[in-house]
Amino acid sequence: MRVVPLMLAAIAVNGCPSRSAPQQQESASNVARVAQDPDSVRVATLLVHLASGYDRDGVSRAFDPALGGHWDPDTIVSFVAASGLIMYDVNTDSLVTVGSTELRRQIVSREGPAYVRLVHVGYLYAQPRPAYRRLRVQPVADIAMAVVGDGWYRMDFLRDDRGVLHLRKLEYFRLQIE
Repeated sequence: MRVVPLMLAAIAVNGCPSRSAPQQQESASNVARVAQDPDSVRVATLLVHLASGYDRDGVSRAFDPALGGHWDPDTIVSFVAASGLIMYDVNTDSLVTVGSTELRRQIVSREGPAYVRLVHVGYLYAQPRPAYRRLRVQPVADIAMAVVGDGWYRMDFLRDDRGVLHLRKLEYFRLQIE
């Protein structure tokens, strides 16, 4: 399994409204340091994009979906498998599937289970502590599996006919005890 540190895998996300010019320059300067395989770069690109959509000041506070999701919907949808996105949450033991049209609608309206889950992944990946931003990518035949943080999320990616990875399944494994 390959481990991709956030700072080494940072990819420039141009045109993201929540990123200032210095933040975009910082990400762009990290591109030159990326020395990972294409699978890790693809996964890290998605995660950095999701993280960049979360309000920078909000990262130090409790998770709030209203502070995230400042993304271009078409860019996020382009990372998702044509067959849609399957999401699992260990806390509700529920599986939810959304197609690309519904996913785009949720991102635009900034509400819905897929929107909240993607904002949460971005929020975690934006945290400064390695326990949250650690990324492990394991390519296996026509898929790649990625684990975000210390087991918070598992992401399954499918390869298209050109070999490009697209997110198919997003599983949340952190048990929330109240």
